[in-house]
Amino acid sequence: MAHPTQIAHVVYGTHRFDEMIAFYETVFGDVVRMNNGKHAFLSFDHEHHRHALINLGPIDDEVPAGAGDYAKRPGVRHVAYAWEDVPTLMSVYERLRNEGIKPVKHVKHGPSLSLYYEDPDGHRSEFYADVMSTEDAIEFMTSEVFVEDPVGDNFDPEEVLAVVRAGEDYTSYVRRIPDPS
Repeated sequence: MAHPTQIAHVVYGTHRFDEMIAFYETVFGDVVRMNNGKHAFLSFDHEHHRHALINLGPIDDEVPAGAGDYAKRPGVRHVAYAWEDVPTLMSVYERLRNEGIKPVKHVKHGPSLSLYYEDPDGHRSEFYADVMSTEDAIEFMTSEVFVEDPVGDNFDPEEVLAVVRAGEDYTSYVRRIPDPS
């Protein structure tokens, strides 16, 4: 069974966007890699990001803490686990699919190919493999394509799995449209 190579990053939803950026800059020595006012990606080391923040806007005083729509509720959005490469990621997808566990979301972010799973309590985990070098990913994160839409494009994991299993070049299946290279 393949295991992740690392716990890679944490994403937070927040009503205190600027304060959170300042906190992570101060506490961890993070450098902001990209901030478009809605999303910010920060890192304290060589990685393209270790912390990501989603700006949820002003606090709604009428909604009690911990209540309301997931998209509007502050807190951990997901914890990300990195896998060695796309073939390994797709073998994990296949094993889990065969166990009846399917991702709730699958996205080509640009720097990475990602599958999102939820545990029985609804906690979300991102399983991903990088599809760019760290240097290219950091550069891509400042591109107009990424700044305008840091989330990216959906993909069909069955299609990518078939290409990987056939031993074909999967690059065009995992790169974001428009291709950042």
